[in-house]
Amino acid sequence: MRVFSLIAILFCFYIKGFCQDLSKLNGFKFVEINQIIYEGKPIDDVEFKEIIFQSLKEFGLTALYGNYENPISLSNNPCLGLKLTNYFSRGGSGTTPAYFSKLSFVDCNGKLAGVIDLRHQSSYKKALLKALSKLNKMKYLYNSELTPIKN
Repeated sequence: MRVFSLIAILFCFYIKGFCQDLSKLNGFKFVEINQIIYEGKPIDDVEFKEIIFQSLKEFGLTALYGNYENPISLSNNPCLGLKLTNYFSRGGSGTTPAYFSKLSFVDCNGKLAGVIDLRHQSSYKKALLKALSKLNKMKYLYNSELTPIKN
């Protein structure tokens, strides 16, 4: 019976992908799309940044990238913002490729506020879209009690 329970838990984890509790994102108003890391190397891919920008906007967060001027509230309190890094990596075995997209949200103190790490079998773009779709399943509502204080 224990073996069956363990297999069931692992199966659920495999199906869902790795997705940390994202309710902490409710403590922030802004996300700076910081870097896109493609197989270990930083790249400046405007298409991916725009996809992320639109998804965060639909979620309710103000996304920033490129040449932007900090909003006054973010300038006054940098802890209202997160830095997002998207890591792309490839895996899989044999003839079945796997493309991974890992979104890491880091707060003003350098602490991880959330992670979404999912894979797709056909492309990095589809892996990114799949990861961002996790935001659609959440309800964003800003809560100042969840905003960290700068250390």
